[in-house]
Amino acid sequence: YATPDPQNGFIEWLTFRGIVSGYAPPSFTLLSDDGEMISAQLGSQSYIASLGLTLNDGDTVTVKGYWDTSGSLAVGQIILDASGQAFVLRDDLGRPSWGGGPNR
Repeated sequence: YATPDPQNGFIEWLTFRGIVSGYAPPSFTLLSDDGEMISAQLGSQSYIASLGLTLNDGDTVTVKGYWDTSGSLAVGQIILDASGQAFVLRDDLGRPSWGGGPNR
């Protein structure tokens, strides 16, 4: 029960801070503070909309995520640095919050 799901690529949580660029829901490029360009995936567009999460190019954010099987950063949590507003997109094991059901 409390082990990562190997199907989604989850191994460990990583945290990055940077600027949103090329936002095209449900993905964007994060220009990290250390100069890295990271492809980031938010997940279900309808779930993102239901949370009220809106991003704009130039927004500074902090993201917690993991490298998924496609090589992108699967975002588990995103914080809008300007407001401090946090959005949780995945549970502690990397399972998407929009999956529903007890066994997701």
